[in-house]
Amino acid sequence: MPRKHTRFDNIESDTKEYFDRCDELNTGQKDIVKPYTLSGLLCHLSITRSEFDRMLKSRAYAPILTKALAKIEAFIEENSLTGGLSVNAASNSLKYNFGWGEKQNRDEGEGPGKVIISLGEDAERIAK
Repeated sequence: MPRKHTRFDNIESDTKEYFDRCDELNTGQKDIVKPYTLSGLLCHLSITRSEFDRMLKSRAYAPILTKALAKIEAFIEENSLTGGLSVNAASNSLKYNFGWGEKQNRDEGEGPGKVIISLGEDAERIAK
């Protein structure tokens, strides 16, 4: 039985096309005109974030999309460090799209517990 074609058959070439288009717009520019973004990739592929997340779980698409995510993440990180992108915008993107800065939720009873610092007599006098 022949394989049914889907609108995602060209996902690898469509993803490459997105990055190539960004690179083309940025060539010769002093400032970044078209940064790599997850939202930009989703728009280019005409898919929603939830479709993207589902595709990331697929063996057929995961390698392609994981590589694309890594490329976007590296672009944002590197360009925010060199001043090419706004640090605030980059920070938000890295936080919300790539999980940077997430803290583990812990109940009081879990984890290493509280740290208690006790001051010596001299330090207590100065602190008061």
